[in-house]
Amino acid sequence: QPARVKAEFAEPSPKFETYVERHIALQTTSSGSLLRVSTQNLYRRLLRVNLKVFWGKPINKIRPSEVSEWWASCIASGKKTSASKAYKLMSAAMRRAVAEGLIKSNPCSVKGAQGATSGKSVGVPTLDQVKAIANNINPRFRTMVLLMAFGGFRFGEVTELRRVDVREISVHGRRAYCFQVERAVTLVNTGKSK
Repeated sequence: QPARVKAEFAEPSPKFETYVERHIALQTTSSGSLLRVSTQNLYRRLLRVNLKVFWGKPINKIRPSEVSEWWASCIASGKKTSASKAYKLMSAAMRRAVAEGLIKSNPCSVKGAQGATSGKSVGVPTLDQVKAIANNINPRFRTMVLLMAFGGFRFGEVTELRRVDVREISVHGRRAYCFQVERAVTLVNTGKSK
């Protein structure tokens, strides 16, 4: 991929997807660290799925009107939250392009797009609902459901647990378990289909 990026930058203006990919690789957090792999993968998915309409275009040819039209189509499709995340990514990459002197101004100027959400609330299951899920799911996933519901484990953490990560302890004379979380699974899209 670095060779492709270099070849792209030999042209007067890089293609959108190449430039955003470079931005993802170079972006740092507020503490100055590169983005975590999971965050990079999220951004790459947004680039691949939500921002595909801009692929193939040189970044200096993307106009504010095109960004506005794309945003309007996202609102019409009802995917406002994921579109907002994609918009933030695009806007940040275009700010970098302005700072690097590749474009004169950022074409991302849609009012309210950076903080837009679909307004859908994510419900938390009740104790009875968790019990119902655990009792009706494939038995091999029952412990995973309970750990995520009552232990606060994330999916990536609970799927990486090993026997060595669990030890039995006593709390007020009752048997309990202590979990040590040191690893987590990160799902990565390789672009290959089986």
